[in-house]
Amino acid sequence: MVAGPMLSRFRKAFIPKPGGDKIGRRRLDTHIVGFEKLGAEFEYITEDGFFSFACHRNFREHICYLTNHSVTGTANIVMAAAMAKGITTI
Repeated sequence: MVAGPMLSRFRKAFIPKPGGDKIGRRRLDTHIVGFEKLGAEFEYITEDGFFSFACHRNFREHICYLTNHSVTGTANIVMAAAMAKGITTI
């Protein structure tokens, strides 16, 4: 949940691969696709197991259609888009 605000404010974020419990699969594609639609670049660093996000300019407005239901993905995208120029529609 911190990747969106970090991207919005600092234009970069590094987060570890999620885990720690046996609740089930943790889908991150909603978060990743949403960040990419706003203008971020994504890279998975296999040596460290970290996700790297970077945005080299301010986020841009976008109409984002989510193909998967994700409350935390939506919240993370909303926080990332809070400082974007224009109107972002999810």
